Amino acid sequence: MKQKILGKTGTKISVIGVGTAHYPYNNSLTESLLASNIGFSSYLGMTFIDTSEIYGNGLSEMAIGAISPDIKKKIFISTKVSAKHLHSDDLKKAAENSLHRLKIDCIDLYYIHWPNPKISIEESMQAMAELVDEGKIKYIGLSNFSLKGLKAAIAISPKEISALQVEYNLLDRGIEKDILPFCQSNGITLVASSPLNQGDLVSSETKVDVLKILAQKYQRTVAQIILNWLVIPFNVAVIPKAINPIHILENSNATDFVLENDDVELIHNSFQPKILEIPVDEIKVIPGGQGDRQVYKTLEEAKQNALKLVPSPEELAQEIIKGDVLKPVRVVFNADKNSKYKYNLVEGRVRYWAWVIAFDGKKPISALIR
Repeated sequence: MKQKILGKTGTKISVIGVGTAHYPYNNSLTESLLASNIGFSSYLGMTFIDTSEIYGNGLSEMAIGAISPDIKKKIFISTKVSAKHLHSDDLKKAAENSLHRLKIDCIDLYYIHWPNPKISIEESMQAMAELVDEGKIKYIGLSNFSLKGLKAAIAISPKEISALQVEYNLLDRGIEKDILPFCQSNGITLVASSPLNQGDLVSSETKVDVLKILAQKYQRTVAQIILNWLVIPFNVAVIPKAINPIHILENSNATDFVLENDDVELIHNSFQPKILEIPVDEIKVIPGGQGDRQVYKTLEEAKQNALKLVPSPEELAQEIIKGDVLKPVRVVFNADKNSKYKYNLVEGRVRYWAWVIAFDGKKPISALIR
């Protein structure tokens, strides 16, 4: 398994890691199975393990905690603090709770999972730095931050920010315009979440054919072709999620070959996601979608924020008004030809309602069509 240096730390991580965000959304994935899968992954060289305190309300961290001490010595554990816990005392307590669930003395890489506009980023970064000084965490990361938010954190952080985790796959390449180049220039590792787009690898038969041809040429799978292409930049690592041991083995072999330059360019040119500006009243917010998350289906629900999302749609709307740039939401065509809605929203529900609130429903929203 190939390795890369994490940020400017000198510490190496496996270029293919293991994501655990699926736990425990799939009821068949037990704590013992997740622990077993991580053990198998580490045996195959995928020693970069990603989790969060919010995954299964701590159950994902507990599953990692159940791994034998011998295996833990071989893996690099990253976890995240919820946006709800970014006040200094709350952040430190959250780190202690994660350490307890993981059954370790020090977290290798600790991320702020989402920014919280209600809490000063300076307070949060100071707390992260103090955790480093106390030996509770080794390195600091951010997750789901915009470029503006990343720059603001860097400007006031007492310690280096070593990693930024954001979604990056063939269908969502927006970070290539600004975030990825910035991270490359500033010694920050880009950790790509959902690199296989949660299993939905491509959006058209034509693109399927391109990848199938390359898979046949290299005697690899489509997923391996995709992962190989994504980690070509020197500072990119990926954290695909896998439950099936066959898929785990498949992921572990994704960097055992070299794509020819012409094929790298072919993939680059074949997957240029088209971003449209869609009137918000043409989009229907539906249950389900990616991750089968709970959603607000009306503007009134979004404003009430009964799910206590952080940031709330109204808080995020204020950031939009201030000029923060959001990545596009994701939609699919509505199969119901009699519906007044042309599209169904499948990802980015909070961003959608925040946009509606910010512009009173009068400004089209940037969207990727699945």
